[in-house]
This record gives sequence, C-alpha cells and structure tokens, in this order.
Amino acid sequence: MKFTLSTSFAKLAFLVFIAISFLSIGGRMLTVNAGYLDCSTWPVCIPQSTVGWAQLFHRISVAIGSVSVMALLFEAWRTQRDHHFLLPLTTTVVVLFFAEAFVGALQVNRGLPVGMATLHGLT
Repeated sequence: MKFTLSTSFAKLAFLVFIAISFLSIGGRMLTVNAGYLDCSTWPVCIPQSTVGWAQLFHRISVAIGSVSVMALLFEAWRTQRDHHFLLPLTTTVVVLFFAEAFVGALQVNRGLPVGMATLHGLT
C-alpha cells in the first residue's frame, strides 16, 4: 500500500496531524513547566515571561487546530460521504478535539481538580 497526499482530504488530514502534534508538544511543555499558572486568564492573556509566551503559543495552536479540524470535517462530508470508515472516524476526531479544548479551557479558567487535569492529558 502506497500513501500519497494527492487528494485534498489527505492534505488536510496531514495538516491536522501536524497542528495536533505542535499542540501536544506545546501542551506537554506547559505541563512540565507549570505554564498554566503563568497565564491564568482565558482566552487571551498578556505574557509576562517565556512560559507565558509558550502558553499564548499553545492557545494560538488550539485556534489553528480548531480551524483545520473543522476544515477536515467539512472536506470529509464533501468527499468521503460514502466511506464507512473515514467519515465516522473524522467526526469522532472532531468531537474529541473540541471536548479536549473545552476541558483545557475549564482547567485554565477554574483550576480543575487533578482528575480533570489527568483527563485533559490523556485525551
């Protein structure tokens, strides 16, 4: 089986993969450095240090990821409607992505307990 990026759906899927990879790396950096304490307002904050800038980068990555995930969903519904595996999988990815973003926003806004922070990290 040979994988190519010849279709627009494949290109968007690759873009979503790259965006979520940057998002995950940025989120892990913030967790290790306790970056959630440096920039506690949501959705935008004024960074005071390099950790604050990393937090802002993470939030911008979430916005870029959101747009790319929604574009992937619309492209899946447009081009992969008859595919019985890709369409439900793409829809599941979008739902999980926005649930993850919601839990992350609540974590910053309300300082959720350790269980919710673990859920945020696992998803």
